[in-house]
Amino acid sequence: EIIYNTNDDSVTQYWISKGNNGWRLDVANEVSDETWQNFRESVKAMDSDAVIIGEIWDDATKYLKGDMYDSVMNYLFRNAVTSYAMGTNATQTTKQLEKIRERYPAEAFYAMMNLVGSHDTSRVLSYLDGIGDDRSDKSLAAAFPTYAKTSSTAKARQYLVAFLQFTYAGA
Repeated sequence: EIIYNTNDDSVTQYWISKGNNGWRLDVANEVSDETWQNFRESVKAMDSDAVIIGEIWDDATKYLKGDMYDSVMNYLFRNAVTSYAMGTNATQTTKQLEKIRERYPAEAFYAMMNLVGSHDTSRVLSYLDGIGDDRSDKSLAAAFPTYAKTSSTAKARQYLVAFLQFTYAGA
């Protein structure tokens, strides 16, 4: 009833028929590959251009072979560019980014979702200012760091991250 049925009114089919042009699948690696293969078949049967993006935190090679997702949330990119902004050398960062490029099919690589912050990560500006993702810290300052109190170094780092994000292949 979720992926497809003979009435063409499953959840997947319903939203595609209403004009939804894609799906972003949260914690996608915690669902079986067979489920996502069937999901893709259902989505693409309704709209071959509808995009399927999986949330995968590490190597997503097995998901990007054309039978599950079109793209993934590229947390590997986030890790590489924020590490670079925090001081990792250019050679090491280039190796990390080249690994991503070499690992994925070109179609997927150029469609990667190169996010640097999400509801699952600490705010990028805070992270670049050395504030870790300590969810046990319930203080107001940790929950709501202000831009005014953010260091100029963190702000410069964020400009660098944004520059890399906007000039790197992908979305």
